[in-house]
Amino acid sequence: MGLINYFKDLHAIGKEFVSESQDVKKHLDDVKIELAYAELVALDIQKDIKTYQFQVQLRIEAIQTLSDKINKEIST
Repeated sequence: MGLINYFKDLHAIGKEFVSESQDVKKHLDDVKIELAYAELVALDIQKDIKTYQFQVQLRIEAIQTLSDKINKEIST
């Protein structure tokens, strides 16, 4: 009779392991979805930074042009 109980215990442990494995897989799938979303957000942020850098560069060039004109006027 003891051997049957061991098999029953082994079966219960196996069921528990399968259940836990399914939970871990679901959690992993959720993490993969969150990672994909985070990667999209990162790409959007990079795009925004490049746009901002371009806009700032135009302003810097305009300021430099005005500064050159002012310096030229002052020196004449």
